[in-house]
Amino acid sequence: MLKVKVIVALFLLVIVSACNKDRLISMDNSPTDSTDEFAGILISEILVDPKKDGVEFVEIYNNSNQTISLHSLQLASINSSGKRSKLHAVDNSNSYISPFSYKLLSKDSEKVQAQYPFQSKNSFHDMPSFPVLTNNQGAVVLFMNEVAIDSLHYNLAMHNRFIKDAKGVSLERVSFHRAGHLAGNFSSAAASNGYATPGYQNSQAENNEPIPKTIFLNEKTFNPNQRKPLTINIHLPLGGKMTSIHIYNSKGINIRSLAKNQLMGTKEQFSWNGKDDKNQTLSTGVYYIYVEIFDSDGFFKTHKESFILVNKI
Repeated sequence: MLKVKVIVALFLLVIVSACNKDRLISMDNSPTDSTDEFAGILISEILVDPKKDGVEFVEIYNNSNQTISLHSLQLASINSSGKRSKLHAVDNSNSYISPFSYKLLSKDSEKVQAQYPFQSKNSFHDMPSFPVLTNNQGAVVLFMNEVAIDSLHYNLAMHNRFIKDAKGVSLERVSFHRAGHLAGNFSSAAASNGYATPGYQNSQAENNEPIPKTIFLNEKTFNPNQRKPLTINIHLPLGGKMTSIHIYNSKGINIRSLAKNQLMGTKEQFSWNGKDDKNQTLSTGVYYIYVEIFDSDGFFKTHKESFILVNKI
C-alpha cells in the first residue's frame, strides 16, 4: 500500500480542492519519491469526454500481489471549481480485482465495449453510480475504505499536442512506479488502439524490454499471395511519438502510405497487403519502407528498411 506521506498528500489534495482551485492545480507539480510506495490500487486510465452515446470511465490497476475486494473502494471527482463529489461505491457485492490486473469502472460497460477494442469482459465492472467527470479539467480521487489512496488532476494540456479534438481519447498512465501527477506520466492513448485501452495494458505504458532495433519486419521476402501480410513492427521505450510510414519502389516512387501523422504507443504493428494506394497488385521487385518518427518537442528520426516482394502463386 501507499506510504503514509503519500496518503497525507492525497488527503490534502481532497481538502484544498473543496475551496481553492489554484491550490489544486499547483499541487500537480509537488515532488514525490519514485519508489515501491506505489504498490496498491492505482488509477490507470481515464476517459472524461466520451464519444457520442458513450460513457466516462476510470480504469484501475492492482499493482500488488494481493487480491483486493472492489467493495472496499470508492471513487470521487473534483470539478473545475474545486468542488468534490460524494463518494461513489465501486461495488456493492463481492467482486475482486486480482494481482497485477485491470478493472474498467463505468456506469455502462457495454457502451465502452461497443466503442473500443477490448480483450476480456471480465475486466469490466459497472458501478452502482458513477461520479461526473468534467471535460476540460478536474480530478479523480480513488479511496479505499474512505481513505484516499490515489488521485489524478487532469486537464486538456495533458493530451498529445497533435490531438486536435480530445473527444473519445483517454489519458493513460505511463508508469505505475511514479506518481500519477508527475509531468508526462499520463498521455493520450495511441491511435492504433482506437485512442483507449479499456481493461488491458495501456498503449503508452513504458517499455522496459530490451530494444535491439526500433523498426523490424516479420520477413524480408514477402509474398502477398500467401495471404499473410507484411508486418512492420515499431518498438519504443516511451510512447507519445507520431509516425508516418510510406512504401517506395526501386525507382523511389511512393506507391503506398500506411500511416500519416499517427499517434503511436510503445509497441506498434502496421500491416501491408502488397498493393498500392489504388489497390492495384504490384510486380515482383525490391521495395523500401520509410518510417518517420517525431514529436512536438522537435524529435525527428527516420528509418529505412528494404525487402523483396515476390508476387507469384
